[in-house]
Amino acid sequence: MDVECLKIIMKNVFYNNDFIISMIYACKFHIQYSTLQLKRVFHEQMNNIGLGHMNGKQKCKALTLALKHKYEELVRVLILYDIIIKNGKRYYPLSLIYSNDNVSLIHLLTKYADENNILLELNEKDNTSGNYPLLLAIERNNCVEMTQLLMEYANKNNIAIEVNDVNNDGWSPVSLACEKNNLKIIKLLLDYANSNNIILEINKKNKWNQYPLLLACIKNNIGIIKLLIKYAEENNIILELDEKSNDGWNPILWACYTNNIKIIQLLMDYANKNNLHLNLTMRNNIGNYPLFMAYYNNNITIVNLLMEYAEKNNIILQLNEKGENGNYPLQLAIKRHKDLNMIQLLLEYANRNKIILKLNEKNKWKEYPLLLGCSENNIKIIQLLIDYANKNNIVLELNEKNKWNEYPLLQACHHNNIGIVKILMEYAIKHKIILKLNEINSDGWNPLSIACEKNNIDIVKLLIDYANKNNIILELNNHNQWEQYPLLLSCIKNNIGIVKLLMKYANENNIILEINKKNKSGNYPLIWACYENNNTEMIGILIEYALSHNIILKLNEKDDHGWYPLLLTIKKNKNSKITQLLIDYANRNNITLNLNDKNKWEEYPLLLACIKNNIELVKLLMDHANKNSIILDLNGKDTYGNYPFSLACSNNNMEIIQLLMNYASLNNINLEINRTNFEMLKVK
Repeated sequence: MDVECLKIIMKNVFYNNDFIISMIYACKFHIQYSTLQLKRVFHEQMNNIGLGHMNGKQKCKALTLALKHKYEELVRVLILYDIIIKNGKRYYPLSLIYSNDNVSLIHLLTKYADENNILLELNEKDNTSGNYPLLLAIERNNCVEMTQLLMEYANKNNIAIEVNDVNNDGWSPVSLACEKNNLKIIKLLLDYANSNNIILEINKKNKWNQYPLLLACIKNNIGIIKLLIKYAEENNIILELDEKSNDGWNPILWACYTNNIKIIQLLMDYANKNNLHLNLTMRNNIGNYPLFMAYYNNNITIVNLLMEYAEKNNIILQLNEKGENGNYPLQLAIKRHKDLNMIQLLLEYANRNKIILKLNEKNKWKEYPLLLGCSENNIKIIQLLIDYANKNNIVLELNEKNKWNEYPLLQACHHNNIGIVKILMEYAIKHKIILKLNEINSDGWNPLSIACEKNNIDIVKLLIDYANKNNIILELNNHNQWEQYPLLLSCIKNNIGIVKLLMKYANENNIILEINKKNKSGNYPLIWACYENNNTEMIGILIEYALSHNIILKLNEKDDHGWYPLLLTIKKNKNSKITQLLIDYANRNNITLNLNDKNKWEEYPLLLACIKNNIELVKLLMDHANKNSIILDLNGKDTYGNYPFSLACSNNNMEIIQLLMNYASLNNINLEINRTNFEMLKVK
């Protein structure tokens, strides 16, 4: 025994320190133990640590080291401890150490067993999981070499491996090899069974009711499926095709789920050859069935295969049955893929088999085919549904809402699709259905507000015309969650035509339009009209509407950035016409304009007028200030440090400079004038 070997034993086997120290001491001083002494010491140490308490991993390490370094006595002690006597023969239960991926250990052990007249026990199960060596080789190692080694050892020693035996979870070697997706091990098992006249139980189920063919389908392994079919045919076994696992899957359903056309064809060919009928209506635990999965995956080839097989075998496919989330094939064809061919196939199959498709059935989210067609903005699908409904005396739902309170007309407006809007209105008129024009979705939108947001005057006209013909009063002041409403949205889009339509409709129906209401950004119609360049007409229309309805426009209200109408008109417009409009309106309605109010950039009317270098605007502001006893701020600076006098100097505008100096003098204002201002004038 050398020091290195002792170190290995110390590292891997649990002798106590006294033993290790004594062995090292013996080596150091060349003390030789007799075989008897060494045997006694080993036995004492084994008893001290309790060999029976070593787990499989620890035993495996110890045995590997002992075999590798030819510690005969240690090997003998480790093996003899677990030897079982059967019929006068000594067996070593291989399952004790077979849980480790150690091919070299098995080679060493089989050699040792042969040399010492010991048989390795291949069928003995462990007490915990019921596994035995062959199962362990497949389950924990998925190891072809170990499996082959076991079979060779079994054949050499005339041992019959129980290849049909199962562990506590019901796994047999074949089912486990299928689950591990190992084609080579499957071949080994089939060859072993054939060589030993064993008929493999290839329909045997585990505790989850999974069986080899199903497991091979789950793994998408065509090679294994072909091997199982071949083996079944050679041994007059009829494969299970329809049995369900605990979660409801069978081979054909799984093949449809994984979109595997070749496996589906294999299963159908096998069923036809053996006069079996595949169950195409079977559903898994969440309600899915083959045709459902084919539509879910949008696989027209699989749909055709299923329909052809069903017709040849007098099977009526389920078309209306709901699967996962309450969906059914027609819904899936529209919602997931917008595939006209898939929809057409379904309609034709329904017609051939006198099945009436349920066009108004809803899924988990309360969606139904027509609503989905509108949501997908697909006019062809909508026309198909309407044609089918008309032929089958079905009245389509037009007003039902989904989970988000969307409905067909709302979706048609959302997609800005006037063609779909017209189709829905024509269908409603034909079937005496009154469309709900004022219903809002979860965000507060209704058809009119969406049409205004989409800037579509034609849809607005259609909605107004339909409302008039059906005695519906449109809610013109309805606002969404952002506090936006039709008039504001039309002003945002700068659409004078829609604004006029709304005002005309409001007047005809005694509705007073919201004209000062702010949205969540603080915007309102007048502020947006001022934002648009030179939009004198829009501002004029708003002023005229306000005057005719005794509404006072809020000229001084600011948005979230501090903008207000007067400030915006100066910022956005080069001429003073719009500014004059606002000042005239203010004068006529005794409104004092806030001439010194600043936005977030510290800009105010006089400063912007000077930035624009506009003498006329400066005069207008000074005139309004004088008439309303307002003292203009001449020295206020923006965030860039600009102020009116510096800007006038920068622009070399002597007239504005004179106006500012005169105004300052008249109002006792100390005008901020510095050297830089004069230097700018000199340069100019």
